[in-house]
Order: sequence, then C-alpha cells, then structure tokens
Amino acid sequence: MIADETTLTTPGWPVLVLSLLDPVANKPFRSTAQALPIVENNLWLGNVGWWDFEVWLDAEGIFRGYV
Repeated sequence: MIADETTLTTPGWPVLVLSLLDPVANKPFRSTAQALPIVENNLWLGNVGWWDFEVWLDAEGIFRGYV
C-alpha cells in the first residue's frame, strides 16, 4: 500500500494497493483509506483473491467497500 500524491490530494484518500507477489498478474488498484482494512484483512485471510476486488471497483477504479 502506497500513499502517493494522488492519495493525499483526492477526497477519500485512495491509497494505491500493489501486489509484491505477482505485480504483473495482480493489477494495482486504489482503495479508500476507510475501506483499506477490508482489502488487507480479506487478502491476508484468503477470503477473496486479488481479482475479486476488480468487480467491486467503481468507475474511477477505486474500491470503496462492498457497495
């Protein structure tokens, strides 16, 4: 997870989420700071895969939680 300029200047603070295991297959996406625990916990526990978050991204490519 990286807090870059976009994170600090965009409402909701969309943090850049990257995979260190397979950065080619696992496309980076952004998650609001509020929804970040959902991403971290579910990936760590293996409840969902990286690709599962792609369906929950909004039109801007940001994960805002299970909406």
